[in-house]
Amino acid sequence: MISKSVKNWLLYYRASLIDASRGRKNDMLKEPIIKENFNLSCFENNEIKIISEFLKYDPYCFKFGDYISDKDSFDAVYTEGKEVEVVKFDKNNHELWSKNPLKFYRIEIAPVYMQPEREHAIAIKEEDTHYPYWIPAYMREDGKLFPPKEDDIPLFLREYLAPNPHENPIIADIDQLDGENANYLFNRDAWDKYWKDCENYFIKVTGKKYADVQIITESSPIVKFKICKYRNNSMTNNIINLYNFLVKKEDTDYKHTLLEKLLDSAPVKTSTDYDHIAITLPDTHYGYMGDEFPLSESQREAFGKYQDASLNDIFAINGPPGTGKTTILQAFIANIIVNAVLKNAPAPLIVGCSTNNQAITNILDSMKLDNKKQDPLKDRWIPKVSSFGLYLISSSKTDIKNYQYTKDFKDGFCLEIDNEGYAIQYEKYFLDKFFAYMNQEKFNADPNKITNITQAKNYLRSLIEGYKKSIDNCIRITYEKVTINQFLRKHHFSCEEELALIIDKNNEEVIKTNNLLRTLEIYKKDLEQRYLSFPFYIKYFSIFGFKKIKENAFKLILKDHLRLYSHIPLHKYFLLQSETDELLLKNENVLKELVKKQNELQEIKSKIDKIYQSYNELIAKWDEKYGDRLENLIRKTGDEYKYLPTADDMAVRMDISLRNVLFWLCVHYREAEFIEEQKIRANNPDNNNDLDKKRRLAKIVPLFISTFHTFPKFCTFYSNQNGTTYHAQLFDYMIIDEAGQVSPEVAVASFYLTKKILSVGDIYQIEPIWSIAPPLDYKNMEKYHIVNDDNDFKELSERGYLASDGSVMKMALYKSPYSYQTANKTTEKGVLLREHRRCLDNIVAYANQYVYQNSLKLLGGKTHNKPHDLPPLGYLHVEGNCEKYLTSKRNEAEAMAIAVWLEGKETELEQAYGKSLDEIVAIITPYSAQKEYLKELINKRFPKEISEKIIIGTVHALQGAERPVILFSATNTDLTENVFMNYGGKKNMLNVATTRAKHSFIVFANMNIFRPGMNTPASYLANLLYSTEGSALDNHFVYQQEILFPNRDSQIRCKHLNSLADHQYILKECFRVAEKELIICSPFISINAIERDNIVSLITEAKERGVKIVIITDMTFDIEKGRLREYSKRGRDAIERAGATLIIHPHIHSKTICVDQKILMEGSFNWLSASRDKDYANKESTILLEGEVSSYIEKVKTNLNIKF
Repeated sequence: MISKSVKNWLLYYRASLIDASRGRKNDMLKEPIIKENFNLSCFENNEIKIISEFLKYDPYCFKFGDYISDKDSFDAVYTEGKEVEVVKFDKNNHELWSKNPLKFYRIEIAPVYMQPEREHAIAIKEEDTHYPYWIPAYMREDGKLFPPKEDDIPLFLREYLAPNPHENPIIADIDQLDGENANYLFNRDAWDKYWKDCENYFIKVTGKKYADVQIITESSPIVKFKICKYRNNSMTNNIINLYNFLVKKEDTDYKHTLLEKLLDSAPVKTSTDYDHIAITLPDTHYGYMGDEFPLSESQREAFGKYQDASLNDIFAINGPPGTGKTTILQAFIANIIVNAVLKNAPAPLIVGCSTNNQAITNILDSMKLDNKKQDPLKDRWIPKVSSFGLYLISSSKTDIKNYQYTKDFKDGFCLEIDNEGYAIQYEKYFLDKFFAYMNQEKFNADPNKITNITQAKNYLRSLIEGYKKSIDNCIRITYEKVTINQFLRKHHFSCEEELALIIDKNNEEVIKTNNLLRTLEIYKKDLEQRYLSFPFYIKYFSIFGFKKIKENAFKLILKDHLRLYSHIPLHKYFLLQSETDELLLKNENVLKELVKKQNELQEIKSKIDKIYQSYNELIAKWDEKYGDRLENLIRKTGDEYKYLPTADDMAVRMDISLRNVLFWLCVHYREAEFIEEQKIRANNPDNNNDLDKKRRLAKIVPLFISTFHTFPKFCTFYSNQNGTTYHAQLFDYMIIDEAGQVSPEVAVASFYLTKKILSVGDIYQIEPIWSIAPPLDYKNMEKYHIVNDDNDFKELSERGYLASDGSVMKMALYKSPYSYQTANKTTEKGVLLREHRRCLDNIVAYANQYVYQNSLKLLGGKTHNKPHDLPPLGYLHVEGNCEKYLTSKRNEAEAMAIAVWLEGKETELEQAYGKSLDEIVAIITPYSAQKEYLKELINKRFPKEISEKIIIGTVHALQGAERPVILFSATNTDLTENVFMNYGGKKNMLNVATTRAKHSFIVFANMNIFRPGMNTPASYLANLLYSTEGSALDNHFVYQQEILFPNRDSQIRCKHLNSLADHQYILKECFRVAEKELIICSPFISINAIERDNIVSLITEAKERGVKIVIITDMTFDIEKGRLREYSKRGRDAIERAGATLIIHPHIHSKTICVDQKILMEGSFNWLSASRDKDYANKESTILLEGEVSSYIEKVKTNLNIKF
């Protein structure tokens, strides 16, 4: 059974976080540095060269003010980064800067190693050597070593600590390490003291000296020092400190808290019973941040469901790329702000968190003001405030651009704005803005009566109440209109048409009954007159003749209603009069009921008519004041917001008008409160409680923004009794952006600090970088009694709770009470944003079809209006080679092709978009080495103002961002290896990569790796790339320049072929000069080309000389309507009959020829299918290498996965 103990869970997550910081070292120098003993203080010149080359892609410069003067005064402030670049300057003249900076590299050093036991004769390889202990250090450019900054301490890797599921050697017990970690202080005054302390720390933890582990003998008097790139292991300190505080508590301390709800892994009952109208028009929706674009249909559904306070403690929104996560977050924040003002509640504390720097930047940017229309209402009425966000940064953070920031609520923006000395200045500034708005709107605000901030605030309150009533009125009237049918059903009518029919029918019955009553009155008179007209003998004698006379006379009077009298003798006058009286009484009662019913029906109809009248008047009044906003919206969005259902239409109208105005009025109301408080503080400056300060700041910056790594330190206070303590449930709301990238152990502790979480993200985009392996994760769970067996572990994995494969987004989805159905009829948890606007439809097709099960509503369009010819989805084939580089991979030819292509397209793209290239294009690649090589090439070919700004990186660098054009460098080439984008069969990476592009996503790759029909992510993209006409980009330039073989030996001769005649001639020469083997890659085959060049004869002659002829063609390129083209079939048959080996390859783009080990040709010419008619032949190019090219040819064979 899975544990429900909050404390156990916190202990588990704490251990996971610590273990993650003790994770495996990947970026290690391949070979160790060899020394004679453990007394390390510097490195020699040859060692410096190796280390600096290893770290060359990690530059860092101090900010101004952090410089030092010479090599012997290393007193500079230590900062983030692996390499610290310190500029030397003249002490007497600071303007004379040295052009040769002094460099410091941040490294980690492993002083000991462990090796498995082997038989005496068996050599132990370096890859079998284990380095369990790492010491952080600075290496100056001359090789001298220095201690690191205060937070960095030596690190024992978790995989060498007990308990451990692996077979790795054990260096120490984790409990012993935790005890020593908490108490040991390192001397950082000088390197020798620091280095000695590092060994003493090692002895305390392990009970051994360095020499006891790395044994030195007379036969082997050497010590190995392994070097790796520095990794900041102190990043998690703030989180670990919070865990340390939390694990001292007991489960009873967490009753009814968010932590208890989240960590109780019992399933949540899913709610499917909700009212569409109540979600579309919630009676708590008063605020909206924007006035240009309203919430979309799915955003409104998500927003409406969130308004149920009983179901929103843990709320999850699935936000696929380009579906407007920023917009809905703004909507949530605006509405929270407004509702708090309406309730006269304190300013709510809201924090936006993530682990992704791009996500943090996106939140910060979304909170900036952009008052394009210079509307005084949408200005801030306090000076120096440019955003609704306050960035809570770490003490070492320096790259803060133009954001409002603080490191401790006492500096930066807080120091500048939260100052009671400015109270009078603020008040004057506010009143000037206040009256500018009043004059614009022609409100009757009298400057003689409103002379201070309190009076202005009170006037704003009256406006706020007025707009609230207007919104309530809109909701009430609209609700009445959209619930007319419900109103009718309550009165037993199915629809308005039925009501109209019944009213008409009832009216007819009233008329008919009235007519009958009048007729009956006439009958009474006529019967009486006729009866009185009879002689007495006819009246009183009833012989047959007289009866007949009376009967006929009365019949004649009653002829139209004889059926009413059919049951009585018609000759009996008094009976007839009595019956008529009875009929009168009966029909008068009928008429009374009919009139009553008529009144009721008319009342119902009048109610409905009044609803329509009120609604029409409301719309007319709205159109008069705000109609231009709706017209602008429809002009920008087409039909999306036209012809909406009534409730949706009113919701749209209120978003872009009343709710937006009310939001800004509430913003200014809070500003007025802030100024009032500053005036009070001016008279009582000691009244500055920590919590009050946060609430005060929240009045002008309602969203605090922080990484999870920094956030806990901003939630502490000091208690004389308990020391540093954390505020439980300090924040009212926590918004987690890109929650799919947040690993549970990083975030869970911070949930103690908030009351509600709103998790926005996507489990189908970038996942967390997990540093805990599943076996170790299981051991930790066992240790803290979370699971009993593998089934428990598997169940928690599916729910997203594991540190080895979970995420906060998965956890929130599991706890979500809501679910939705995809277009493919599967059920998913949470709510889904569906409207995709960023990319052209062809680009987002990959994500929609293969990731989101066709559930997205594509609104990007089929085309764009920019004058360039790049296709939405395109590819450029580059016959490069992927090679291992340090711990990563790179493809030099592919990178060079991108740089050259981009250089050629620069002018066209900049003219098309009217922007600089860095704002138009970004480059994505899966590998860090390829990223760095691309940066190197771009730096050489483009000016600094572009090369330093253009985004080149892995998908992580662009999640949440976008560019019109994305270039994707796949890098991989070897078909025997699993390409990076197919890792784990997950579509996440290509989902993110493709959806960064608004107008064009271009793949640069050896396209042989993109093989359709393989049921892999790369294959799914191939399906789209190859099914779109015009997706293949011209790659002739690749073969015309030194791109494919940039580092070829100068002894290898190179020639370029550009004409049809050149290609025909060289093809024949290949058959003639081949001695052992001739390989021809021709994706297409045609009997026409084969016959024109006498290929059959050439094959026969070569075969007679003993040459092995191998021809490779593609499986599908010559298929048309499910069948092999006739000319292709004949060509293939002719080749095989001539004796050549024909290989049908699953997918090949290469147009390659290999002759023995001496000639290699790569190009764009289809050797066995291209037209031989010079008037119709395409312009093609090929590069020919002749000489010692065996290594290139072997790579070709490897990449094609062909074994001969």
